[in-house]
Amino acid sequence: DFAGGGLASLEGLPTVGAVIGGSDVERVTRLVGALTATALERAERFSAAHAETLVQYRSNSGDASEARIIVLLDGMAAFRSDYEFRNSGRLFEKVLKLVAIGRQVGIHFLITADRAAAFPSAMLANIQTKIVLRLAGEMEYSVLGVPADVLLDASPGRGLSGGHEIQFAIVGGKTDLIRQADAIRSRADALRATTVAPAPEIERLAEFIPASTLPPSVDGNPTIGVSDETLQPVGIRLEGLFVVSGPFGSGRTTAMTTIIRSASANCPELESYLIVARRSALAGAVAWNAVSRDAEEAEQLASRLAVQLE
Repeated sequence: DFAGGGLASLEGLPTVGAVIGGSDVERVTRLVGALTATALERAERFSAAHAETLVQYRSNSGDASEARIIVLLDGMAAFRSDYEFRNSGRLFEKVLKLVAIGRQVGIHFLITADRAAAFPSAMLANIQTKIVLRLAGEMEYSVLGVPADVLLDASPGRGLSGGHEIQFAIVGGKTDLIRQADAIRSRADALRATTVAPAPEIERLAEFIPASTLPPSVDGNPTIGVSDETLQPVGIRLEGLFVVSGPFGSGRTTAMTTIIRSASANCPELESYLIVARRSALAGAVAWNAVSRDAEEAEQLASRLAVQLE
């Protein structure tokens, strides 16, 4: 939602996984990643079932439960402004690719824009249906290939599509947003009373994750936290040298404590040493083999370990 939060009322519907604000980079990125993974997985599965479309897949496999996915993108111009040049445009390019390949595997986009120029030419080529509402000027109508004199003084909701003049219906039959929200809530209750499958949520990476909620290891590596991309536990390989960096107050001590405790729990045979030139909160993290408490002790411990390693 790049258009001021107008889609928020849809979030109560069980078939709506999430309404994500355009500024929520984390969840926008995670949504696009999830859709990309779904598209690739479906493409392989559809190919194995000798199906080119979702309808053919349902027929050939006998699995009628494979759901269509509809993505609403409200405000194409703002989306391009925020993401086309962010991280070299990688996420924007993924969306263009999804629009191109998604339809065959049951992933459909419904995109709004205030003018035709908001759409990249590569995307326009993949749009099958255009619905034109009242625009700012006559030139905009000609760009979209519709007559300019039909909607000049039209009321909100009047539009053109497929050579026909149309008027959009209003949710709940009222322009009052409160009435519309009530109608959507009633629809949500009705859907929950059926066997409709709820859409998967697009979650946010938690700010605080208790270590007790995670497995001790991932693929044999000590667990250190949760991946931002998958929201699944991730481990760290105990090989070579690695660095924890960040300014004061960024969580370095917490990160070091988590790493050393997880490593010690998974590999109790490891020898652990703490070399610091002053008092450290890490002193009580684990049962260290040796700990320095000032600059002199730190130099002595480092020298002893250097000789031992050599």
